[in-house]
Amino acid sequence: MTSAALPYLKGAVAYKVDLGADARGNLIRIDNALDKMPESLENYKTKLANLLQQQEAAKAEVGKPFPQEEELQQKSARLAELDAELNIGGKQPETA
Repeated sequence: MTSAALPYLKGAVAYKVDLGADARGNLIRIDNALDKMPESLENYKTKLANLLQQQEAAKAEVGKPFPQEEELQQKSARLAELDAELNIGGKQPETA
């Protein structure tokens, strides 16, 4: 098996590394990938913190009452009245 057949660094997670035919070049590529890992980790930690903050904000929004709830109830009741009036003759609405 050649080194070009193993394009991933694997551990708990996998990192793609483009390997070539030159062993020294491959070592440099692997070193560069390893050097970028702490920066990537910090980026992922920042993204995770933002997502957790967004999740907490969404949970807070779910608990709040709907501001137009009363208006929605009134309009839904009126819609039900209008539907009942339209169906007085027992006709079912035509579907297309």
